Amino acid sequence: TTDRERKVRNQEALKLLKAGKINDAILIWEELYGEWKYGAFPYVGAPDEVLNNLGFAYWKLKMYPESEKILLECKQNFPQRKSVYLNLGDLYRDMKNNKEARTHYQEFLRLGTTEAQQKYVNAELLK
Repeated sequence: TTDRERKVRNQEALKLLKAGKINDAILIWEELYGEWKYGAFPYVGAPDEVLNNLGFAYWKLKMYPESEKILLECKQNFPQRKSVYLNLGDLYRDMKNNKEARTHYQEFLRLGTTEAQQKYVNAELLK
């Protein structure tokens, strides 16, 4: 039940994000993050996706320190999550930390990407 409920809430947050209601989405992801961090069943319900989504939403609002904290936590706990490297690359690009942006974009490419993703990242690397 907990797994299903958390997945449903994550999907609700994604719908809110896509509808431009980023703050409402963040509230859901922050609650799910708290459950992952301090709850009775911490690893239930794809916490890597929740962390990545929360970090991405913070980035969208230019809350860079918050985004970095969450995305690095996602990377540390779930290094197999490819999209976190792309999100960190975009975050560091926007923070003008070119070295870290390059490192994370290259790691994203190393983990395997679609042709469209590869094209996007290569264009970012050229900048």
